[in-house]
Amino acid sequence: MIDRMLELPDGRTLAFTEIGSSGAPAALYSHGAPGWRLELATLDEAFDEVGVRVLTPDRPGYGASTLQPGRSTAAWADDVAALGDHLGVDRFAVMRLSSGGLYAVACSAALGERVCGAVIAAGNTDMSWPDASDGSLQSELDVMAADDEDVAVAAQAGTA
Repeated sequence: MIDRMLELPDGRTLAFTEIGSSGAPAALYSHGAPGWRLELATLDEAFDEVGVRVLTPDRPGYGASTLQPGRSTAAWADDVAALGDHLGVDRFAVMRLSSGGLYAVACSAALGERVCGAVIAAGNTDMSWPDASDGSLQSELDVMAADDEDVAVAAQAGTA
């Protein structure tokens, strides 16, 4: 696994990992909420064995990626394109989980033929509307509210 940071054209930081087989066909995975770039890290060898390169960026405001106030879901496609350009990845599939599903749709629509396929598992919307967290587990809210990566990891592991 390689864990890196990329400075985006607007000066924000995009944190991402690369797991699996370097140089192989690429898939871009986006976490749900809560979640972050390291949630697939334990699958590094499995993706390597099947010959897939998986890029796992933190969405804005998650993990070590810079918050982007007022962002639109469609703006995520610009970040994904910048990551692909930086890594020399011209085409890739997108995989999304839960609230990341909406971002797969945005990438597929905005990036056209650059996206060769999309998988959405348990698709859900982002948590940006009033009262969106009603009924959520307190442990999930603690992770989403954490302003420090170590705090978020501890909260997600239940050790906070």
